Amino acid sequence: MLYCFGSLRRRLLLLFRRLRKTDATPTTFNRDRFMAVLSSAAVVLLVILGFLNLGAPRAQRELRADNERVRQLFELNNAITEYWKAHSSLPTGTKQLIGRAYADPVTHAAYEYHPGQGSQYQLCANFTRKSEEWQANSDPNLSVHPAGQYCFQLDAATVMPFPPQSYP
Repeated sequence: MLYCFGSLRRRLLLLFRRLRKTDATPTTFNRDRFMAVLSSAAVVLLVILGFLNLGAPRAQRELRADNERVRQLFELNNAITEYWKAHSSLPTGTKQLIGRAYADPVTHAAYEYHPGQGSQYQLCANFTRKSEEWQANSDPNLSVHPAGQYCFQLDAATVMPFPPQSYP
């Protein structure tokens, strides 16, 4: 009798092995694989849309560098205005100003300063990108500038408001 059940057991195992092999055919729909492909496509699409909306990393670096230039020119303008209030004259160079030395964040070159008549002077910087609202002959606003070398005509007798940050 033991022999009979052993034979039956082997036959059933062979039958179930065949059934298992035929159940998983490569042509059936695999839900896990489909969801993996779909979620990967969604991630790639979101990355592409992010770059289209914000711009490439290089453009973001250029924008941050221009924002840093504007911030430093504003601080330099304030230091010149404070010097004007204390001495009733413009400094002959930026080395006379108390505080840190201001330099371009990319090239590390000092900003150009040209004293003029009375309280008039120029601050020059080299910008990588044009500001969005730039127009020629506009009021002296440090956040409004063209691309390339540009000199702002400023007056130490007037206080300039802090320029807004420009974001894409």
